[in-house]
Amino acid sequence: SGARTVIVDPAPSSDDGGDQSAAWVTRQLSVNRSGLMVVLQADLLAKRGAFHFVNPLNASLLSFVTSKHAPRMTADVALVGDTKALGRRPTITMWRDDYSNATPGVEYVKSEHRHGVQFDGVRNGHASNVNIRSTGG
Repeated sequence: SGARTVIVDPAPSSDDGGDQSAAWVTRQLSVNRSGLMVVLQADLLAKRGAFHFVNPLNASLLSFVTSKHAPRMTADVALVGDTKALGRRPTITMWRDDYSNATPGVEYVKSEHRHGVQFDGVRNGHASNVNIRSTGG
């Protein structure tokens, strides 16, 4: 899509379909296109166990990156939380207790490089009105 704005609206509820505040449970997401604004109207929650075999240096729930095959650097990207949609800032949540091996039976490579949001090789990127929790390890 050539859209300049992508809206992440609430996930459909698994109950009765009436809950419009459901979080998206997801693996890693990546954006590598310039001039794009991602608007969160829902929370993002890392899929439990999804970062188990991911290189900890590349483990980010949402990454804005420049592809190594891109002719130009990714530029002018934004992550914006829509506080009106939820009545609060959307939250991006990972599983820090798992990553720090605090959860019995779950072993991860020790690393402090697990990010909720990462701007890697990006010019003029910013995030606003978003809470980021339980990252690292």
